[in-house]
Amino acid sequence: MRIVIAMPRRNNQCDFGAARAFCLPLEPGSKHTIIPISPRGSLLSCIFNVAWGAALDAWEAGKADGFAMGHDDVECDPGTYSILADELERSGADILSVVVPIRGDEGVTSTALDNVTADPWKPQRLTMTETLKLPETFTEKDVGAPLLLNTGLWICKFGPWATTPTDLVFTVQDAIEKRNGKRHTRVFPEDWNFSRQARERGAKLAATRKIKVLHHGDQAWPNFMAWGWEHDEVNGPYAKPEEEQEQ
Repeated sequence: MRIVIAMPRRNNQCDFGAARAFCLPLEPGSKHTIIPISPRGSLLSCIFNVAWGAALDAWEAGKADGFAMGHDDVECDPGTYSILADELERSGADILSVVVPIRGDEGVTSTALDNVTADPWKPQRLTMTETLKLPETFTEKDVGAPLLLNTGLWICKFGPWATTPTDLVFTVQDAIEKRNGKRHTRVFPEDWNFSRQARERGAKLAATRKIKVLHHGDQAWPNFMAWGWEHDEVNGPYAKPEEEQEQ
């Protein structure tokens, strides 16, 4: 598989573990080949689209079969992209995303279940406790709901879903809602938006814990152990009353 690998950067700084994996993406003797790119900018969706557009150009020119992305704050091991490509092929998915915890003490991840709540703005996020009870690589059939995937570390194989009828794009959707006399912000992030668009176009989605990662910030949050909440206490069937959430 010929893979365009992107590490979008906000500036010239990035986590060492993320940079190491980007510079050493393949295992020795891997059958895969790579085209590395690392666009830089402060507008998240825009810089993702720069990388995505370059990869689509390479695919249409017959130079690439797939695309992969690792964020500059997600640490993983050298050779990660070989493993991702192999697992993508084994799973039969079009898009495969690594489960990455959201930075914080709650243990929720940015892998979520769509259409399981009455509010499309608040999909149920899987927790680390829940994901460790699922198969190492799981599909929508395994969770019984459409998946919303994370872009912290992911790979896809190109197909008509990416460009038909128009190019699929990353975009953030924001809103302000007034409830109980106060305004509350709402956001549907670019990764979940991308997932919805891809599924509507027929792409098969899957998520995996096969790759161990650390999501860096003030500390490092792992995806290979159970910690934090048992279930999402903000969105979905286990959500606490809103007044308790605001305490």
